Amino acid sequence: MQDVRGSSETDTYIVSIMLPNHVGFRGVAVTKGRVFGVADVLIGMDIINRGDFAVTNKNGKTVFSYRFPSTEQIDFVKQLHKENKPIRVLPKVGRNAPCPCGSGKKYKNCCLKK
Repeated sequence: MQDVRGSSETDTYIVSIMLPNHVGFRGVAVTKGRVFGVADVLIGMDIINRGDFAVTNKNGKTVFSYRFPSTEQIDFVKQLHKENKPIRVLPKVGRNAPCPCGSGKKYKNCCLKK
């Protein structure tokens, strides 16, 4: 296994997984990992890379979606270029300006610290 701490030998398991939307996967090879001391087995990417995973946020509502099998390739950047829509660039926030997250704190004492 290769992670940010270097290389190490680890166990691999073959598992079957059923997702809440009744999509199932049999025989997924899962590698035992070290995830900040809170998890023994990491399966996220082993499932995500078999279908389409998206996170969207519109009008303050975040939605996580997963589709299997994949039915099309989606490229949001290409879509913007085809529609001739400008890519939105967020304005730079000064350290002493109010934080754009709406907390009421200065940016340097809020999201800049994260």
